[in-house]
Amino acid sequence: MKRITLIGGIALGLAFSSVQLLEGGSCGLAPGESEIIYPVEDVSPNVASTEGIAADFVGNLYVSHRIGGPGAWAVNEIIRITPWGSTRVIAEFGSAAPGVFGLLGLTCDWWGNVYVAFASGNENHGVWKIHRNGRKEHLRGSENIVVPNALTFDWRGNLYVSDSYPVSPEAPGLIWRYDRRTRSFEVWASSHDLAPYPFENPTSPPPGLFDAPGANGVAFAPPNHLYVANHEKSLILHIPVQCDGTAGEVTRVTEGGFGGLFFGPDGLSIDMDGNLYAAMALAGNMPFDMSPILKIYPETGEVEPLVAPVAGMLPPNFEIPTSLVFGGWFSGRKCLYVANSGLAAFGLQGPIGAGVTKVGVGVRGIPLQ
Repeated sequence: MKRITLIGGIALGLAFSSVQLLEGGSCGLAPGESEIIYPVEDVSPNVASTEGIAADFVGNLYVSHRIGGPGAWAVNEIIRITPWGSTRVIAEFGSAAPGVFGLLGLTCDWWGNVYVAFASGNENHGVWKIHRNGRKEHLRGSENIVVPNALTFDWRGNLYVSDSYPVSPEAPGLIWRYDRRTRSFEVWASSHDLAPYPFENPTSPPPGLFDAPGANGVAFAPPNHLYVANHEKSLILHIPVQCDGTAGEVTRVTEGGFGGLFFGPDGLSIDMDGNLYAAMALAGNMPFDMSPILKIYPETGEVEPLVAPVAGMLPPNFEIPTSLVFGGWFSGRKCLYVANSGLAAFGLQGPIGAGVTKVGVGVRGIPLQ
């Protein structure tokens, strides 16, 4: 595959630090170095989890933040973190149904609007647009997505969303697209490589009670490349956007498996050279070497660690990394900001907890992924 060079480009238990993000476009960290910039504290018996992260053009970060007890996320909200370190809740979405994921992926458009995937299993289920004035809009057709997970825009302003579970055990996985002209979601791409392995329960359990998700992180590389991570099958997939806007053939960029460096990719982001970065949520939870952040070269399928792997131990400054995004123009475009979901979200105790970690990359990236 030919490499493309990119051009252009109130919560219970929430406690953010006040570290300043504004760095004039630099990062302040060497490639592979990391530091926690915003920890999130639990308040027993509730646990907190930061799942999705996005950045706007001027450098604000947005985090999907969930709080809940056993079996349900009772609080689902979006936190904005400015380049100067101040924080504010910009949107609240109420509770998710028991056993369902709650708020997942985020992205921004060039006008500063925020888009969020809410797998709630109730009337609020789907994809929402948070306008700059705070108004929330439920995007038409998104209620049909089984588990809306990650989101990204193409250069024409169309929004793509991964659907992490099929409608039935043997059905293909899906990518949905919200067309900027029709303003409605429709199935855009379909492939068994986008689905998880068929789950065993024949009664189609509610979303969130399946095995591991299939289609997860998504990233767009101009002019016409969409990349998707399949979490359970350990795949990075490529889907070309054809001239008429339809999906081309779904092909494999790279694949891994149990016992290797590339196992269980989650969120994706992309740099100015068209290289991918994957958050590896299982890093430190397996008895073999895994890096929390991998760099992937789509041209060859080569994979290398951005952050040094640690065998069988949680890597410093990371705890279940699920999403990542390059900073905006004024907040370290050579840095990735990583959302850590935290082990507490899975009923385990970890040394760090949920929050946001900053990682040096050394290459500029596109923040709007």
